[in-house]
Amino acid sequence: PDSAAARLKTLLGQELRRPFLPGQPLARSILVRSAEDEHTYLMVLHHLVCDRSAIGIFVRELSRLYKDACSGTPNSMPQLKAQFGDYCLWERSQLESGRLDEH
Repeated sequence: PDSAAARLKTLLGQELRRPFLPGQPLARSILVRSAEDEHTYLMVLHHLVCDRSAIGIFVRELSRLYKDACSGTPNSMPQLKAQFGDYCLWERSQLESGRLDEH
């Protein structure tokens, strides 16, 4: 007889081994409900989306947001000083000015 834990392990293993195919998302996730109050969340990220140096930050921030949501408190993450679009504009200005040519 196949136990629930063994089925979960098999399901998660299959998802982890599933390749990233061209034209498909580079991040995917599943949430498996094992019992009324027990869930397992798996997120699979391609290294282009989140590399080894960033995964710790990602997991820490995701955990913080999850804790906030479970406790019913507002998002406790600090507001970012700049958005990605701001960075893109800054980078373009650096490239167009030639300042990055020196490096």
